[in-house]
Amino acid sequence: MTDRLAELEQRELIRARVARSARALDACDFDGFIALFAEGAEYAMEVATPEIKRDSTWLRADRAELARLLSESSQHIHDLAARFHLVTVEEVDIEPGRASSLSRFVVVRTDLQGRSDVYAVGTYEDEWIAGEAGWMIARRTVRLQTRMMEAPTPMPL
Repeated sequence: MTDRLAELEQRELIRARVARSARALDACDFDGFIALFAEGAEYAMEVATPEIKRDSTWLRADRAELARLLSESSQHIHDLAARFHLVTVEEVDIEPGRASSLSRFVVVRTDLQGRSDVYAVGTYEDEWIAGEAGWMIARRTVRLQTRMMEAPTPMPL
C-alpha cells in the first residue's frame, strides 16, 4: 500500500508540474517556465505535414537556447493577444528516477478586442528526471495538430 501511495503522489507532482508549465507560459513567466527544465533538457515543437509525408520541426532548442529565445521575446514583434492553456494529463509512467507523461492541450487566444478562439491543439510528450528540486523536464516534444495559426509566433506552447 505504501509503494502505491508513493507512486500516486509522484504522479500528482508531475501533473502539477505540467499545469505549472502552462500557467507560466500564459503569464509570460518565462523564468518560471525555464525553471521546470533540467540542465541539458530539450524542447521540440513538431507538426505532421501529410503533404510531404513527415513531421516538420517548428522549433528545437536545448534549455539554454530556449531561455535565450524567451528572454529576447520582448525585443521582437509578436502577438499581443492573451493565451490560455487547457491541459489534461492522460498518462504518467513512473520508473526509479525517471518518468514520462502524455498530455493533451488546447490553447485559447483572446485578441485585444476580447474575441476568443482556439489557437492551437496538440499533445505534450514529456520525459522527466527526478532531481533535488523535484521532477524536472528532460525533454518536451510538442506535437501540434494545428498548422494554420491566426497569428504565428515563435513562442513555445
